[in-house]
Amino acid sequence: MMKKVLALMALSVALLASCVKADIDPAYDMEKYPVNCSVIAAYCFPDKSPKATQVTGKISKEPDADGKYLIEFVIPRDTEAKYYDLTRLKIKINVDYDVYVNPPLAGVHDLDDKTEDITISSPLTGEKKVYTLKAYKSKKKKIDKNEN
Repeated sequence: MMKKVLALMALSVALLASCVKADIDPAYDMEKYPVNCSVIAAYCFPDKSPKATQVTGKISKEPDADGKYLIEFVIPRDTEAKYYDLTRLKIKINVDYDVYVNPPLAGVHDLDDKTEDITISSPLTGEKKVYTLKAYKSKKKKIDKNEN
């Protein structure tokens, strides 16, 4: 009876040891599931608002002369624009898995006549991209009285 218990325990330990380490080839995993070190989508919304509203950011496809990408939040001049205080905005972005944002976007951001840079990085690939956050209210469209 004791031999059976010991044999069962030895078998259990062997099974547990084989389950501990997964056979994952990182190179194969990166080929199958490449990491996208980019901002996929960006949103801003007022810090305190009696109404749920958000603006989707426009993300540039190409970097500027400094190598930075631009995320522009253009707040339209509509009835919801009154809720947007550009000194008190919350920002949310969507990024891929295993991608980090520095500094973190938690809290309230002041983008009134200012910009803010964030760095998106992937420790798996070593890739880094810098994004500049910018927010402004759209200008009112001038109506030309001579146009028909």
